[in-house]
Amino acid sequence: SDPPRRVAGRAQVSPTIFAVWMRILRTVDTSVLWLQDEPAGSGQVLKEAARAAGVDPSRVIVTNKAGLHRHLLLKRHADLFLDTPIYNGHSTAADLLWAGVPVLTLPREKMASRVAASLVWRGAGLPE
Repeated sequence: SDPPRRVAGRAQVSPTIFAVWMRILRTVDTSVLWLQDEPAGSGQVLKEAARAAGVDPSRVIVTNKAGLHRHLLLKRHADLFLDTPIYNGHSTAADLLWAGVPVLTLPREKMASRVAASLVWRGAGLPE
């Protein structure tokens, strides 16, 4: 089953990106997909799409919005942030880098798809 073209405000989760995430989950037994339920209810839609893709929906972890301190404490538990190429993580990527989590991103042409790469390059002291 195809993932939704856009999950209630999650324009950055394209069918291609969702399919890659599901492939990772099917390949790496210990992996989980961890997302914020923003807007409310979008996490359930992704869990249902995961089930349709052959992935146990319990491996899609959905959390509610948290205050900044708790948000940063939670992010430290991630092993890797997989950025989306259409619209990068922006403040999410910055928060994760600040928490010491590696960010894997793919810059594209538009500014919204280059923000995380700029944060990574600057943080590593590399020229753009």
